[in-house]
Amino acid sequence: MKKVSFLAILLHLAVATAIAAIISLIISIFMDHFLAIFMFAEIGALIWSFIDLVNGGQTLLFSRMVNKTIEKNASQYGFDNCATFYSSNAVVKINVQTGRIACIFYLNPTKFQVFSAKDIDNIKSDYIRAPLGGTNYVYFQFTCKGKRLRVPTFTATKCVYSLQSAEVLEAISKADTYAEILNAAKFSAVQAEV
Repeated sequence: MKKVSFLAILLHLAVATAIAAIISLIISIFMDHFLAIFMFAEIGALIWSFIDLVNGGQTLLFSRMVNKTIEKNASQYGFDNCATFYSSNAVVKINVQTGRIACIFYLNPTKFQVFSAKDIDNIKSDYIRAPLGGTNYVYFQFTCKGKRLRVPTFTATKCVYSLQSAEVLEAISKADTYAEILNAAKFSAVQAEV
């Protein structure tokens, strides 16, 4: 599984820089040019931070690229009617009948990566415990050929939620469900080999 594409990172930086350049150009019309150059760097950093914080790497451009990759490849590889989970870092499609899994990562949005569920191990759902109880991160995960994929079902950046909160309970339920689906897909893949 290749989670990050160098070209995708360059595209991400180019888009943020272009937006910052346009804003700085508009500001330079009304202000001193030296100030505009300084603001170019500051605005670029702010836009980059804003994009990452708000979208978790899921910019509008990358979301569209991921959706186009799914549209182009889902039918071809037999992932039309299957369990699909959209997270902040990837889209995971699981076909239990065929025992295959497809991953499309937001930082590698043009690759429709398909692999057999028989190659996955360490399937689990869990959450990261906060120091005083509660959590701000719930996930399901698996490893495929030594590479771990952790898929968040709940993230909170500025606070910790009680384990009994509706948001966390729903996220734990989703994580448990997808871990069970992964185990069922693995079972199907192993049975198909026998």
